[in-house]
Amino acid sequence: EAVTLSTSPEWKKVALKTDLTDDKLFEQMPRFSLGWFQWVLRSFKRRKGAPKELRYGEYYDHLYDSDLMYLAAFQGSKKVMQWLVSQGIPLKIKGKYFRS
Repeated sequence: EAVTLSTSPEWKKVALKTDLTDDKLFEQMPRFSLGWFQWVLRSFKRRKGAPKELRYGEYYDHLYDSDLMYLAAFQGSKKVMQWLVSQGIPLKIKGKYFRS
């Protein structure tokens, strides 16, 4: 999960949470737009690759490349995957807990 603060003046102190855990993804199929992915890439700190250890429902101020690519592939969005690649995020991301 990732957390950032709202940029809206009236919501300035409200934390925005994005829950990308498997149980939430399978609960309801995500339908995030290209604009949403663009916002996420601008709003959160980016970490290359995949996490070195499992994350257990903790909130972070960053997302890994694998988080975004996995989500785009999971929802079947070729357009978003192509855009992520154009932003320097590789299709094939290897990590201890992530297999592409």
